[in-house]
Amino acid sequence: MLFFKNKNKKFVLIHGTAEEVREQLLKDGFSLSVVQNALWRASGNEVAVTCYKSLKLLVQGKNCDSFVEKYIKVFKKRICREVVVKSGNCGTFTNLHVTSG
Repeated sequence: MLFFKNKNKKFVLIHGTAEEVREQLLKDGFSLSVVQNALWRASGNEVAVTCYKSLKLLVQGKNCDSFVEKYIKVFKKRICREVVVKSGNCGTFTNLHVTSG
């Protein structure tokens, strides 16, 4: 029997860019919903992308890796750093430091 584990990726957005990311996802056919303690959640293509008030962007779902591969170039100038998720524990940051521009 095969088990498929949903994957998670976390990023921290640069201040003032959450709406740009939301608008891009809307253009690409994602649907929006309201989530407690979040600015917005976009769902589509077997992923859910939640932007929290802290500007953390959480990507969850079966197609998490393909979403990140596709959108990392689109969002590159909007991401400050990636948060590494290990066994459900968050808090270790990688060196994905991108300056705004």
